[in-house]
Amino acid sequence: MTFIAENIQTLLNCGFLAVGLLLVFVPICKHVGIVDKPDKRKVHVGNIPLIGGFCIFLTSLIAVTYAQSFGYLSLLILGTGSLIMLVGIVDDLADVDPKIRLLLQFLITAATAHFFGLQIMTLGTLFGLPLSLNLGIFSLPFTVVVVVGVTNAFNMIDGCDGLAGSLSLLAICAIAFLGVQPPEPEMSLLMLSLCAGLLVFLCFNIPAVFTFKVFLGDSGSLFLGYAISWMLIYSFERVKSIEPSFALWIVLIPLFDFLYVFITRLKVGRSIIQGDRSHLHHCLISLGFTHQKTTALIFMMSLLLLMVGLFFERVYPSLGLPIIGLLFILYFYGRICVADKTSTS
Repeated sequence: MTFIAENIQTLLNCGFLAVGLLLVFVPICKHVGIVDKPDKRKVHVGNIPLIGGFCIFLTSLIAVTYAQSFGYLSLLILGTGSLIMLVGIVDDLADVDPKIRLLLQFLITAATAHFFGLQIMTLGTLFGLPLSLNLGIFSLPFTVVVVVGVTNAFNMIDGCDGLAGSLSLLAICAIAFLGVQPPEPEMSLLMLSLCAGLLVFLCFNIPAVFTFKVFLGDSGSLFLGYAISWMLIYSFERVKSIEPSFALWIVLIPLFDFLYVFITRLKVGRSIIQGDRSHLHHCLISLGFTHQKTTALIFMMSLLLLMVGLFFERVYPSLGLPIIGLLFILYFYGRICVADKTSTS
């Protein structure tokens, strides 16, 4: 009971901190013009401050610093994550060339994996085979591709009120509660502070709750995807709290959306890093769903898939990856059918 009470108190303290940071920085953003303006790809009304992600990051940084709980994982995520955040902030302000932004992400991730010595060394026991698949010399490049891929998957799905924030919250809670309990104290504080910041952000992001509205910004969605990817790698490589195959279930919807967009853009010869309206949330909105209903539906899909993944991980672990492959084929086919329908209607 003491452990639960202490965590609730930490969550509340971080939540109040996040509220205070938002109240301070929102007027500043409006004054200096750090806002998201409507355009042909964005359907929101008015100029919305792009400060949500920075306040989430700052909440964790202050909480960890105050508790003097800086350790390996906190330094990795908050230290190198600040560079990812900086790339996003510059992009929010000046629309950085996507190629340059991607190159910077690769360089930061490669340097992080090398100097912190945290890499995906094995893919675990795939398909129920008794031996694990070791990556050897491919460990570093594979790690970099995975981290950059997950980072951009969360960035790309950030196009609907509350969507990237709620999926990030779900992913962090899954890492915290579905692994070996209790999590490490350092990891626990980091995740609690991120969750508190996300919960407060969602209250300021969903129109039905507050008119004092904020967005994550590219800085926020990139940082959250970056943080989640490293927490997953740390969980299955260092503390062994989850299996590598289960990590896919935790980020399955952003991953499916990312792969679908990647494949379809390659197919038509369009730049894979140039934004468009081919994402899952755009698809649902084109079918008549509101932003709130789109977010709720995708969140429930993610939660359901997470439960399905947990079932296979605990009962039929050898079937986890084949089921993911089958689900992606069905997802891809369904998206193609909906795209054809909406284009002809």
